[in-house]
Amino acid sequence: MVENVIMSEQDNKSPKQSAEAVRRDTHIETREIKANHYIFREREVGDLAFIIDSGTVEIVKNADGNEVVIGTLGKGAMFGEMALIDKVPRMASARAVERVTLTVVPRGLMNRKIEEIDPFVKGLLRVLSDHVRRMAKSMGGRAT
Repeated sequence: MVENVIMSEQDNKSPKQSAEAVRRDTHIETREIKANHYIFREREVGDLAFIIDSGTVEIVKNADGNEVVIGTLGKGAMFGEMALIDKVPRMASARAVERVTLTVVPRGLMNRKIEEIDPFVKGLLRVLSDHVRRMAKSMGGRAT
């Protein structure tokens, strides 16, 4: 399913884009991450989102110098998308609990998918991401 959604993007090449840019922005890349390794860290600038093909990922937040697990994700879950939606640094870290296989979603593909949706839904995405960041900040962690 994920491959079909991403692959269909290759049919919508803009004549202004180079072939390399289109390939980079739409290329389906799979990554394997070893257990206990970080996929990304809190406050990093995010250019990629991820979909879990296998394994488990913890979302962890630094609170007063301690890491707190705020969520655990399994097969089919997407994470890291908020940094692509609102272009704000990552509000938490993502760490593989066990060996994880991920499908990588680049910023260019996410941007094109967001541009294709209805303006109302696009606005709703921004409102929801603002709410999530404000809620995280109010819970004592830095959301940005």
